[in-house]
Amino acid sequence: MRNIKVAENKLNKVIKGIGNRDVKLPILIRYLNKEFQSLSVKFKSCKGEFFSISGYYSGNNKNSNDSRYNVEITYEINDNIIIKTRLKDLIDQLLIVLIHEFRHGYQDRKRKFRFKNNNALFWRVQKLSKKFGIDFNMMEYYYLIDYDEVDAYAYELAYVLRSSKSETIDNSFIVSRYKKIVATFNQKAYNRFLKKVYLNMNK
Repeated sequence: MRNIKVAENKLNKVIKGIGNRDVKLPILIRYLNKEFQSLSVKFKSCKGEFFSISGYYSGNNKNSNDSRYNVEITYEINDNIIIKTRLKDLIDQLLIVLIHEFRHGYQDRKRKFRFKNNNALFWRVQKLSKKFGIDFNMMEYYYLIDYDEVDAYAYELAYVLRSSKSETIDNSFIVSRYKKIVATFNQKAYNRFLKKVYLNMNK
């Protein structure tokens, strides 16, 4: 996808703009939002118990001021400074999150935005959990076997495997997650995920 190459260039531009120095997270967020406005990506940060990066695709917002792609960086309290030795690793993680969310955007465009965002499986599972008390593992299972998520995670992993010398199928966090959560209940769904990874690897 063209967006991935554009995102790579923008992230490299952010690194050059910051230079060889430590940077506070709010300043990094401003750099990122300035660069990614044209791709309808919004970055934000919040305090939490541990560091993490998450993203979500908010659907077709052509008639809205909201961003189509959203990325949130959660940082530990009193630790909002990104030291220069960690910056490249953080940027790499941001790219992986963007690749996953861009894939959701591609899926939406392919079906011509005909599904409303509130009908997405994530929201359906949340409603089920409130009604029937589905535990977290089952929620994650239904999330991971959703067609869009299988496709997005397979696409994301294929990119990582092609671009990384250290990442393999055997040591991949995504594969271990699918093996633990999905293969336990549904080997067929797990095999479908692996097949999509290999298909994307050979594109």
